[in-house]
Amino acid sequence: MRPRGEGRPPTERRARGLWTLAWVAGAVVLVSLAYVTAQVRPERSAPERWMADVLAVPKGWVAQVAEGMSRAMENLARLASLQRAYRDLEEENRALRLQLSLLSGVEAENRELRRQLGLPELGGMRLLAADVIDRQPSRWYAQIVINRGSADGVAPQMAAVAAGGVIGQVQTVTARTATVTLISDPRMALGGLVVRTGDLVLVEGTGSGSMLLKVRSLTPDASFESGDRIVASGLGGVYPKGVAVAVVKEVRRSPDRIGLEGWAVATANLHRIPYAYVIMPGPGREQAP
Repeated sequence: MRPRGEGRPPTERRARGLWTLAWVAGAVVLVSLAYVTAQVRPERSAPERWMADVLAVPKGWVAQVAEGMSRAMENLARLASLQRAYRDLEEENRALRLQLSLLSGVEAENRELRRQLGLPELGGMRLLAADVIDRQPSRWYAQIVINRGSADGVAPQMAAVAAGGVIGQVQTVTARTATVTLISDPRMALGGLVVRTGDLVLVEGTGSGSMLLKVRSLTPDASFESGDRIVASGLGGVYPKGVAVAVVKEVRRSPDRIGLEGWAVATANLHRIPYAYVIMPGPGREQAP
């Protein structure tokens, strides 16, 4: 086996040697220029100035490209931030549209509920639904117990209504229950307004073991007759004005001959009250029991 390189013409070997020498010399020159350029001198040489002029244009291009890329990255970051903000706003908008739709449904539901209960617009008040959980046979037309209490915001002297109109007033509460005294109890009385005439009357419980109520005029010239509807006057702040109370059944001149008195039947079915609503301050939809 011949040693590597043997058999090649001398001319080829010399050419390869010259190329190697040229590469080495070029490397030495580049290193020397780098070293010389790195020195702190008052003035650069002519080759350095020429090289600086030659490289000035491409350096400017590189700087412009770098600045453009930096701006592009900033714009991309800003775009990503705007996209996130847009998605958040879009989600919030969908939530608001859903809430508006629900509120519209709630308002329609409240109107229908007020219609069924015979209630006027309650303004800033709301209805709190409750189940009747206790009712003593011996006090059937006097009291009921509901499954709402102070934990739900119920307090004494709040009005209670059911289908048809007023049924009574909260008397005592525990954390989870409340006792409602019915308007048919002889201890109960409320201010009424005769719808036909606008005259003020007093509606009192009779304790007769029925839904019968007593009606008395509050002024000598007040007038009411059989069939007249009586609603809450709103005086006293317990029962909202306009809530149905009773319908007059019989009228006569009072024993003192000053004004009228008579009997009326509660518009709410006091004999059967499976659930009730407590009228509470604060806007909002009725809450399920």
